[in-house]
Amino acid sequence: MSDRRVARPEVDRGLPNLDPRGAGQAVLQFDSFSERLQGGVVGSAFNLCPVGFAHRVRRMRDPLRHCAIVSQNNQSLTVAIEPPGHAKAGVVDVHAERGPAVPVPELGQHTVGFVEKHNAHREGANRGVERVPEGSVLRRRAGRAGKLRRFNGPPETLMQIAPATLSTFAEEIFLAAGADAPRARETAEHLVLANLKGHDSHGVGMIPAYVNNIMAGTCKPNADAEVIRDKGSVLLVDGKFGFGQVVGMQATQFGIDRAKENGLCCVGARNNHHLGRIGTYAERCAAEGMISVHFVNVVGHDPYVSPWGGRDRRLQTNPFCVAVPTTGNPIVLDMATSAIAMGKVRVAALKGVEVPEGSLFDEEGVATNDSSSLMRGGSLGPFGKHKGYGLAFICEVLGGGLAGEWTMQPEHERVGTIVNHMLMFILDPEVFGGIDTFRHEVDALSAYMHDTTPAKGFDKVRLPGEPERESQAAREADGIPIDDASWAEICKAAERAGLNQTDIDQVSG
Repeated sequence: MSDRRVARPEVDRGLPNLDPRGAGQAVLQFDSFSERLQGGVVGSAFNLCPVGFAHRVRRMRDPLRHCAIVSQNNQSLTVAIEPPGHAKAGVVDVHAERGPAVPVPELGQHTVGFVEKHNAHREGANRGVERVPEGSVLRRRAGRAGKLRRFNGPPETLMQIAPATLSTFAEEIFLAAGADAPRARETAEHLVLANLKGHDSHGVGMIPAYVNNIMAGTCKPNADAEVIRDKGSVLLVDGKFGFGQVVGMQATQFGIDRAKENGLCCVGARNNHHLGRIGTYAERCAAEGMISVHFVNVVGHDPYVSPWGGRDRRLQTNPFCVAVPTTGNPIVLDMATSAIAMGKVRVAALKGVEVPEGSLFDEEGVATNDSSSLMRGGSLGPFGKHKGYGLAFICEVLGGGLAGEWTMQPEHERVGTIVNHMLMFILDPEVFGGIDTFRHEVDALSAYMHDTTPAKGFDKVRLPGEPERESQAAREADGIPIDDASWAEICKAAERAGLNQTDIDQVSG
């Protein structure tokens, strides 16, 4: 086994001063602190820092300022850093002067104990390179009271934050941005619940957009929903561009109360700032014993989804959701009508990873897995080809055309904000055969599905809503994973909202 001592060069000797937005290279030779890994010798005397793999210091500022120092077979390696905005934003390729390249993602899976910037030149600062079983996650010492944990595994598990800590941080950001305490808390809790459910695309990663829209005046954080038309079992509700998590829930409760009176209520909820995870409203209906169906459209900014058979962007991700009460946990189908949610593309691009096949098309209409293609004129595709496109169009017509009177057609101004319109049908099953009979049928049918023999590659059959509950249980126990790039953007948003660095340190740990 090789010497585990850390090479101790002068501070930053041979290291280029790399701008996080720029590209650069570094070549450096050293021969201490190395171990064998898959036939080669790999070592490190400083931060190995491709985006998503570095141990970022103090909330990941200047993530690319220092590059890797690595060695293979006692030869120096070139560390090339691609700036964000390239096809694989933030990817670091390590090329030997002679011999094969070392794939950095491989190092990310197998390297433990990256050097912290402030400890890089102290004896024992680097813990060494160890072989890690594939897929395992190794925890490092927590930041403060176990609230924020950093990982040295794949990029999506670099940091895990306790839900309560994340909720408090989000709430403080919204308070600083001008929201009152109840609305800031409700919005923060909704976003964190989305993360807990595994819907990271609708979680705290949306905070920067919310802060921007508050500052631009397109989100009114203290607005309340107002019923502007009441026809008994039909309500039209104006959200006045308030936090969608607040005004959307107010509109939902209006509908639940009216459905309890009349057996049915159709609610048109218009002019809501981003509603977040639509399943949250459906779950409220189910908790009150109601069935609900939700058609949602998205306007206020340029479209990202191409219609089936077309190359041009014409629609958004237009969510569709249904909730059904049972004797236990509700059945909740909550999905975007695009192949994946726009937020999932955003998260993938920040991490520099690919998206699933069939999700994106490039500017020529050719299918691609490149998460950055959307920023170069590509488009999201609908799920299920023509079927998903058809449902997306119906969401646009009903949520936008009927409830909102505002669709993606080009007569409407697009100012870069996020506005949702939602058409909800809320039904009390008691008006039919009664809730008990209905729940018995749903429970029996659910058991029949669960009794199915799992197909190859599956452990069991799940019902809509069950993956989210499994995710919630795991993340409540282990914390919510936040990639470094998203966390850095959230912290920048906190500063824009008015929090200083001391505030951020105190709240986020």
